[in-house]
Amino acid sequence: MREEFELELENRIKNLIWTVSGDYTLDVKPDIESYHRSHAVGLYDGIKQGAFARYFNREELSLYLMKKIYLHGEEGPL
Repeated sequence: MREEFELELENRIKNLIWTVSGDYTLDVKPDIESYHRSHAVGLYDGIKQGAFARYFNREELSLYLMKKIYLHGEEGPL
């Protein structure tokens, strides 16, 4: 019974992430533990993951951070 509840909860959070991101092929791993600690935190995390996937390109962000941190790039040219 508990395992079934966990799977249903994971599926609901995945649906939230997919709906926010608009990408139903997105491979995500929801944080069920944070949901158990606080429902609001779990839902916020799902919305945050979906919005990040929709509005940010991970590769471009990684490249920006690499330049910023390791090459001491200034914000203007980046």
